[in-house]
Amino acid sequence: MTQQNFSPRDAIKKALKPSVAETNKTALNLKALISPSVGNVLRIGFVGVVLLGAGEVYSRFGSSTRPDAAAVKKEQDLLAVVSECSKAIEQDPTSAAAHYKRGSALQELGKHELAVADYDKVIELDPGFPQAHFSRGRSLHELKRFESAVSDYTKSIELTPEFAMAYVGRGCAIQALGKKGKEKEAGDDFREATSLAPTSAEAHVSLGRWYLSDGGPNRCKDAKDCFDRALELQPRYTEAYLNRARANIGLEKHHEAVSDCCKVLSLDPKHAAAYFERGEAYKKLKLIDEALADYDRCIKLNPAYAAAYMMLGFIAHEAGKHSEAMKSYLKWSELEPENYNAQLNLGLSLQNLKRYEEAVEAFSRVIELNPKNLRSLFHRGYCLGELKRHVEAVADYNNYLELSYDSAVYENREIMLQEIAKKAK
Repeated sequence: MTQQNFSPRDAIKKALKPSVAETNKTALNLKALISPSVGNVLRIGFVGVVLLGAGEVYSRFGSSTRPDAAAVKKEQDLLAVVSECSKAIEQDPTSAAAHYKRGSALQELGKHELAVADYDKVIELDPGFPQAHFSRGRSLHELKRFESAVSDYTKSIELTPEFAMAYVGRGCAIQALGKKGKEKEAGDDFREATSLAPTSAEAHVSLGRWYLSDGGPNRCKDAKDCFDRALELQPRYTEAYLNRARANIGLEKHHEAVSDCCKVLSLDPKHAAAYFERGEAYKKLKLIDEALADYDRCIKLNPAYAAAYMMLGFIAHEAGKHSEAMKSYLKWSELEPENYNAQLNLGLSLQNLKRYEEAVEAFSRVIELNPKNLRSLFHRGYCLGELKRHVEAVADYNNYLELSYDSAVYENREIMLQEIAKKAK
């Protein structure tokens, strides 16, 4: 009697049969992953990758939300899958299917370190299984281990050259690395994905986002074309409307941007980013009250939305409301402590309020982050002068003049030197 060879990959395919995927909403069909127009698909954006059922638009990263009851139910279902698979693994630690299925559920729950451990085991059992490398790449991406994610996506492509979503994932990881000169590689990956999967709305959106990141009006037009195509394929795709709004703002088509954001909000009333982008369009149209209202709505939905605080600060500053500006910039700087622009604007607002000691602290943080920031050197020097700390002010002005000549800085330094001379007499 001949024994049938049954590889770990066969076990995974069997475990991920459509009935199981429909029951648990966590398993994936390999054909669907390689041809995203069929069945369940993976939607991959700049900030993350989320497992979805066909027709759903959802991201756990702040761009969209589910009704609370549905979110609770989904989490319960995923936890049940983790429990079921853990029992299976106790009985058979070499079950690739159980490790893969548990890894997928853990990934959905945002437990990426644990998911990676399960995918490691699947790859140990079957190194040639492309979906395991792809899925591990997704979690590594979320853990900001972008180099490793690129390696896994590349391995998926080597094993299955027609794996369109692996190109999308790799393009996103390359972008996240932020290496100068690598931008073209990301664009090439997104273009390859649209070529392999021309009916994938996700691939077109990813390419459009790449065009937006490249900047310039011509790129905004190319981006808009991508989002138009995505919406032809998937008319209720909120991320396509949102990104088309961004492209329209870049093209100075602000009324169209408002319309796109309204469409997003009609599909998902709790979409924080849509309120932010509509606020941007309203600001461009000089509808300041409407812009302020949308930035406030954005923050209510997502209190960690740093850019909304930034824009509230800008508007308050332009209106001469320095106390309000300072409060917004303070929140922005708390959310993004490594963003020297946040610290710089906080310092300027404190200077306007004549809170010089605090302003000096803010400008000092900017200089720690960016030692050659001329504006911070100049304004810290000014504040130090107001505090009668003339020697320190001269040091800042000297550092400025070593980097760039400016007559106003030179004059301020001379005033400080005169003050020092007076004290010496």
